Amino acid sequence: MDQKKAKRTVAGVLPGNLVQKGLWIIGLPLILQLSFLMIILFENTRLQTESAREAAYRRLLTNVGALSLRSFKICVIFTDYLRTHNDAELLTATTILKHLHGDLESIEKDAALTPDCKTICNGLISTLSQSNQVFERSREILLQGSLDVHNASELFKQRKTLMKLIPKFVHYQQQLLEHSLTLTQAASAEKQRAQTYLQRWIILASIVSALVGVLAGILFSSEIRQRLAVIADNTKLLRQKLELNPPVGGKDEINDLDLAFREMAKELREANERERQLVQQKGELYAMIAHDIRSPIMAARMSMEMALSNPELLQANFSRADRNLNHIANLITDLLDVEKLQAGKFEIFPLSVSSNDIVRSALDTVQGLIDNKALSVTTKIEEVTLYADRELLARVLCNLLSNAIKFSPQGAALYIEAVVNQDQVRFCVQDQGPGIDEQSQAYIFGRFQQANAGSRSETKGTGLGLAICKMVVDEHDGKIGVISAPGKGSEFWFSIPA
Repeated sequence: MDQKKAKRTVAGVLPGNLVQKGLWIIGLPLILQLSFLMIILFENTRLQTESAREAAYRRLLTNVGALSLRSFKICVIFTDYLRTHNDAELLTATTILKHLHGDLESIEKDAALTPDCKTICNGLISTLSQSNQVFERSREILLQGSLDVHNASELFKQRKTLMKLIPKFVHYQQQLLEHSLTLTQAASAEKQRAQTYLQRWIILASIVSALVGVLAGILFSSEIRQRLAVIADNTKLLRQKLELNPPVGGKDEINDLDLAFREMAKELREANERERQLVQQKGELYAMIAHDIRSPIMAARMSMEMALSNPELLQANFSRADRNLNHIANLITDLLDVEKLQAGKFEIFPLSVSSNDIVRSALDTVQGLIDNKALSVTTKIEEVTLYADRELLARVLCNLLSNAIKFSPQGAALYIEAVVNQDQVRFCVQDQGPGIDEQSQAYIFGRFQQANAGSRSETKGTGLGLAICKMVVDEHDGKIGVISAPGKGSEFWFSIPA
């Protein structure tokens, strides 16, 4: 069934990793709040300024009203005094006059807020000062006791001057009163406007900050949810063995998680592919082993039947049957050894052994095979003592020799070497066979693997020999390898610590 999945690509909207994105979510509303706070502080300062100005104008209005009242009282009292000459009334007028100067000082201070008020206040002070001079001069005349013609004329003159100053004083008072009232109303309106702006900015700041915080949170959570959904969907696609979604992108931990998952998926698929190939190779191996075991069994059976039918050939047939049974036993031993080595249950028994003993033991084992193909053997052995398992190393070298003999043409030459290289002893078997291509060299030491070059592909085997060799050499902390090319023979070598 063909399954098609829609591909989803989710890129990180906010820059940076998850911690930095969290700072963005916190920082954006905070920056907006700070901006609004500056505006609110400005509006609050303006409101306080307008409130102070309004208070000053109201105070000016109150002081002007008090000044008008005191001015009227002093005029009435002074008129009565001129008529009754009562000193108590003169004392009262003097006291009110002092209060009048106090009111003028307060008015002068508040009137400095505007040039118009200051001009009016200066005129009012000048008029009051002239009135004060009139009061003092009239008081001096009355305190002389005798009211002659000259004094009466002077007193009349002062009274006439006062009558001229009173309308002027009243005019200045009226101007100052009207002007202060206008300023008070304007300041009150400006204060109300500033208060309205402040309230609006506070409401706007609260709404915008809340909206930005909510939108940033939704954006952040939505981005994470979508990108994690892609990774979760990739787990399903991996289980279904389908192609994964495109990378989620970004530079945060979710992107790192996605990359790690993709790397894991790649390794898992490669491992599954290797496992599939291994299962396939095992199937082929079991077929070869069944064939290899059946052939010796059939040969052994035929040898036994011939021995029973012809007693004269009994010894020869029994010997042939024994070799076939030994071949079967060797196949089974190879399989068991591989499983033991992989399971870590394979034991080695290291002892002091010479390199010459290992080479001679391996040559003795394969001498019959060498003679059958009439091969010439050249050896170069440097005597050195090793601490290793003699039987296993001899088996490794014997396996390499068996392969070299198997793939060498009739009458070819073999070269065997055991030399010291720094702190390693290097064993080498070189043949004149068909050689091995570079691709096969990469996996030739794996389980159930065989080279695929020239006549080597025509010679069937279980593919366990070189795998066992590698495992034995690894158990000795050594290395094993091959140097070969198609048509130029092969050189198999292994080295272990001296």
